[in-house]
Amino acid sequence: MIIHLETTGTVPALEKILHDFSKDNLVKSIIILAGNNQEFIPEKLNPVLRNTSVPVIGGVFPAVMHNEIFYEVGTVVIGLSKLIENYVIRDMSNEDIDLDTIVEEIGINKATMGNETFFVFIDGFSSLQGQLVDSLFSIFGVVNSFIGGGAGYYHPGTGIKSKHCVFTNEGIFADSAVIGVLQERSEICVAHGFNKISKSYRVTDTCEKQIVTIDWKPALETYMQILQEDSGIEVTKDNFFEIDKCYSIGIEKIGGDTVVRQVLAFDKDGSLSFTVPIPNESSICVLRGDKKSMLEAVKSTTSIFYDGLNMLDGKFLFLVYCVGRYYFMGDDIQKEIVWINQKDMPLVGVLSLGEIANTGTNFIESYNKSFVIGVINAQ
Repeated sequence: MIIHLETTGTVPALEKILHDFSKDNLVKSIIILAGNNQEFIPEKLNPVLRNTSVPVIGGVFPAVMHNEIFYEVGTVVIGLSKLIENYVIRDMSNEDIDLDTIVEEIGINKATMGNETFFVFIDGFSSLQGQLVDSLFSIFGVVNSFIGGGAGYYHPGTGIKSKHCVFTNEGIFADSAVIGVLQERSEICVAHGFNKISKSYRVTDTCEKQIVTIDWKPALETYMQILQEDSGIEVTKDNFFEIDKCYSIGIEKIGGDTVVRQVLAFDKDGSLSFTVPIPNESSICVLRGDKKSMLEAVKSTTSIFYDGLNMLDGKFLFLVYCVGRYYFMGDDIQKEIVWINQKDMPLVGVLSLGEIANTGTNFIESYNKSFVIGVINAQ
C-alpha cells in the first residue's frame, strides 16, 4: 500500500502520481480522494483518468484528510495491492432508471459474492441516493461491508455546488454514483452522539425528500414546537437554523438503532426537506447533540470498536466525516480526531455530504451528522 498527499490540487500533479503508481507492479488499484480542486473538470481530468492503466475510483469532497489534518484543496492518492472492481451508475436523479436491475448486474459481473468491501461515492445532489442504498441492501444483504458518502463541492460561505464530482477510469461525472468492490471485508463502525429528547412520532405524509406531516400535523410546526420546548427559546423561521444546528430528526430502527437525518430546508407549505427521503410511516423522534455528547460518542465508540481488532500491517483507517458535524465542532474536531487516530495505522478520509455505511451485520444506511470509520485491509 502507498499513500501520497498532494496539496496543490492540480491535474498535472495528480497525473504524475498516477503515472508513478501505474509503473509499480504492486499497485493493483487506486483510490483518489480530492478536495475542492477547481482543475478537476472533465476537459482536464478525463484524459488523465482514461490513460491510467489500473482501476481507479474516487470523488471530490468538501475536504480530504491525511493523518490528522483536513485539506480543502489537495488530493490523497491510495495505491492498493488488491484489485478494486469499479462501476459507474449514471442519471442518479432519473426516477425512471431501474436501480435494482443495475445493481444486480454488478453482482452478476463480480467473481465472488460475500465478504467484500463496497466503496460508494455518490454525487451529493443526486436524488436517488436513498434508493441506491436500498438496492445495495436488497441485492447484497449484510454479509458485505459498505462505506462511502456524498461527494461535491462545499464552502460554508457559498454553500454546496453541483458539479462533476465522482470518477473512475471512464472519467469524472455529475449526478452519478461510483462503486468500487474490494475482495476483502472491512471492519466498520458508525456513531453520532445525538440523544433522544422527544417521544416517538409517526411520519404520516411525504413527498420525495420532504416530510409533509408528522402525526397528521404540518411537519415544520411540530418540529419547531419540540425545539422551542426543549431550548426554552421562541423558534421562528428567522432563527430556525441557528437553533436547529444542535438538533436532528432520528429515524428509529428495529433493535434500538437511530439514524440521524439533518433538516436541510423548510417550505412554505410547512414541510421539512432532507438529503435522502424518509419513508412514510417511519417512526421518528427529535435528537439533540452538543460538542460534549459528540466527543463522548467518539470516545466510547472507538474504545469498543478497536478493542480486539487485528491491526496488521497493510491496513489503513478510512474516515467519512459529516461536513455539517465538522463546522459544528469547530476547533474541537481535533479532540475527536485524536481518539479516532489512536491506532498506529495510516489515516485518510473525507468530509462528506451524507455518510453511507453498514457494519457487516446491520442494514446499509444513509446518515447525517455522523462519522464512519473503516479499517481497510489494503494488501
